[in-house]
Amino acid sequence: MMLDFVARAHAAQGAWNSYAYLAFLWGRLGEVDRGIDGLEMTLAIRDPSVAWVRTNFFSEKFHMSPRWPEFLRKVGLADEQLK
Repeated sequence: MMLDFVARAHAAQGAWNSYAYLAFLWGRLGEVDRGIDGLEMTLAIRDPSVAWVRTNFFSEKFHMSPRWPEFLRKVGLADEQLK
C-alpha cells in the first residue's frame, strides 16, 4: 500500500511529524485501528500536535473506536480529565 511506503520513507528520514499526518490519513480512509496506532506513535515521539487531536476535524473517524477513549486518557484529554 502506498501509505506504508510513505510511512517507511518518512520514518527513515527522521520526519518527526509523519505519524500524525499518516494517522489522520489512515483514519479518513477507514483504517481506524491503524490510524490510532499512528496516533500512539505520535504520542510516543512526543509530537506536540497530539495536543489538538481531540478537536481536530480529521480525528472524527476515531471517535467510534473503543480505543479512542483510552487514547484520550493517555494524552490527558478525556472528559473526566478536563473538568
